[in-house]
Amino acid sequence: MNNQQRIKVSIYSYNPNDLIGSGYRSQVFKGQNDINKEVVAIKVCDHSKIQHEIEKQLLQQEITALQVLDSINIVKMHFYSQNTNFTFIITEYCNQGDLADLLIKRECIPENEAILIFHQILKGFRDQISKGVIHRDLKPSNILINKGIYKIADYGFSKMVYSKKEKVQYNVGTTLYMPPKALTENKYSEKSDVWSLGVMFYQILNGKVPWQAGTEQEFIKVITTTPIHFSKSINISSAAKDLIDKCLQLEENKRYNCNQLLEHEIFNQLQVRPSRKSIQLLVNNYQIGDLEKRAKTSYSQQRSNLSVQSCRNSKGIRQEFINYGDAVSNILNLLKLILRIAKIVDHFDFFIEGGLKEKLLYFIIKHAIFKSKQLITILNQNHSTIDQSKKDEFINQSTFMHDTFRTSFQKLWDSIHRNETLCNEILKDKKFTAVFDQSELEVHSHYILMLPLLRNSIILLQNQLNLKLNNVREHDQLDGAEEGGILVLKYLVLYLEICMYIVQHFKTSIFYLNQFNLKLVVEEKPTNLTKKQFLQICQRINSLKLIYVD
Repeated sequence: MNNQQRIKVSIYSYNPNDLIGSGYRSQVFKGQNDINKEVVAIKVCDHSKIQHEIEKQLLQQEITALQVLDSINIVKMHFYSQNTNFTFIITEYCNQGDLADLLIKRECIPENEAILIFHQILKGFRDQISKGVIHRDLKPSNILINKGIYKIADYGFSKMVYSKKEKVQYNVGTTLYMPPKALTENKYSEKSDVWSLGVMFYQILNGKVPWQAGTEQEFIKVITTTPIHFSKSINISSAAKDLIDKCLQLEENKRYNCNQLLEHEIFNQLQVRPSRKSIQLLVNNYQIGDLEKRAKTSYSQQRSNLSVQSCRNSKGIRQEFINYGDAVSNILNLLKLILRIAKIVDHFDFFIEGGLKEKLLYFIIKHAIFKSKQLITILNQNHSTIDQSKKDEFINQSTFMHDTFRTSFQKLWDSIHRNETLCNEILKDKKFTAVFDQSELEVHSHYILMLPLLRNSIILLQNQLNLKLNNVREHDQLDGAEEGGILVLKYLVLYLEICMYIVQHFKTSIFYLNQFNLKLVVEEKPTNLTKKQFLQICQRINSLKLIYVD
C-alpha cells in the first residue's frame, strides 16, 4: 500500500480503506505502529458529530478509563491524541473478532468451555472495578478475542466511580443487558455491570438472552415479573444456574459483587475434565499472566520492607497490622520531594508553553495539600505504631508543610487569574478545567488526570536538555539552568512512578511508598550534575515507554 495514502497519528498510521468497524460518531481502522510494525486498532472520533455536552463527557470518560486500565483481559490503549476535529484512540488489535460473532457461529457453547470464557471476562471485570471503573455497556459484541484470550472492550459509556456526580442523569447501555435500576432511574454501579454479566453468561450457555420484548417499557415489565427460564434441551448444571441467578437479582443488595462471583463454586470445576482446547487456553492464559506478573516485580520484590506486616496467631489465622509510623515517614518524605520539584519548576522557565508550568504546579501543590492534610488527621489519632516521642515534632512539621503549600497554592491561583491571557490559555484545556478548583478534597481522578501532564512535562524537558547538551561531553561542567533541568527531570521521573502507583493503589499507597527510597532521595547532598547523569535518567525514561499526548 502506498505510504502517502496513510494517515499519520504520531508513530501510528492507517489507511482509510482499512475500516473494521463504524458507528455514528466514530470509525475504527486497522493500523500499525510505524516503528515496530505492530498491528493496532485506531478509533477515529469525529468532533463535528459530537453535538451534545454529554457526548463530549462520555468521550473524555472513555479516555480516562482506558488510561488507568491494565489487564490481560481488557483491551489495552497504547496512545491517544486529540486535535480540533478528531480524537484518535489507539488500542491493541484483536485478531479473532468478538464474542457476539462467536455466538452467531456456534449458537451456544458447552458449559465447560463457557465457564473458561466467563472466568476470563470476570478477571477483566475485577481489574476494571479495582481501578474504579464501571463499564455500563457489557455485552458480547464488546468482548473481543485475541489469540484465544477474551478481553473487555469499548469503554465509550464508562464512568469513574470516584468522578463528580453527573449534572444530567442519562440513559446509556444496551436495553437487553441493562438492569431495572438503569432502565427506570438511570442509576449505575458495579452491580449494574454484574447484571449485564449474568445476561451474557446466560446467552453464552443458551444462545439467546433470557428476556425479550417489543418496547423498552414492555421489557422493564418482563424482567421485573418473569422468572428466568432454562431450556430443558440444553444441559446446564445447577451451579451455572445459581451463578446466573446471583447475577440477576432484582434487588442490588442481594446481587453478587465481583469478588463473590469469582469465589463461586462453579469455578472449582475449571480443572474437571477440560477439553484439549480448554487445556491449551488455560496454558496460554498462565503464560501471558506470568509475563504480566513478572513485568510488575519492580515494586513487589521489595514488599518485605513494607509497612503492612503479617503474622499468624495460635489458631493460624492471618492478621494484618497497619504501621502508621511508616505512613507518617512516607508522607513527610513525599512532601519534601514535592517541595523540591515545585521550587525548581517555579525558578526556571522549563515549561512555558500553554500554561504548562502553572498546570504542573497546580497538580503537585494540590497533591501536597491533600497529603499534608491527611498527615495531620493521622497524627491526631491515637495510632500505637507512631513514635510518641516524636509525635509533637511530626505535628509541627505537617502543620508547617500544610500552611506552606496552602499559601503557595493561593499565590498560584491568584497569579493565574490576574493574567487574563494565561488564564484563557489554561482554560482551553477542558480536562484541566474539569479539576481546576480550590477544593482540598482528595479524589482519585486528580492523579488520573495528572499522569499525562507529568508524562508530557518529562518528555518536553528531556527534549530541551537533549538539544542543550548535544555538543557537551559526558563529564563537562554544566551551567545552573542545565543542572537544574537534570535535577528536576530526575525528580519528575520518580514522582511520575509514585503517582502511577497511587492511581493503582489509591486507598493504601501511603503505607507502601518506602519502596521508592524517598528518604534517600530527599536527604542526598547536592553534587555537580553532568551529561552522564542525564543519559542515565534518559535510560530510565525509555524503560517507562512514555508517549507524548497532544
